[in-house]
Amino acid sequence: MTEADKDLKKVDDKMVEAVDLVAKKFFGQTRTQALDTHTCVSCHKSATKFKDEKSATEWRITGLCQKCQDNIFLEED
Repeated sequence: MTEADKDLKKVDDKMVEAVDLVAKKFFGQTRTQALDTHTCVSCHKSATKFKDEKSATEWRITGLCQKCQDNIFLEED
């Protein structure tokens, strides 16, 4: 692993910690916990079905299930 790779890993680890702290404060569980249990960080329900790969990727980033994503990311007409 190069020094640049090591530095990037440190940044990634710090980002995960930051996201987990925010999620814990607002939702009562961390994003990491939600991913480990395949639940939504917000509503705590199952997060296993998504309408497309973009939504599944969003869950891996935020921990939000499809329904919570739809509620948060409303599309304007």
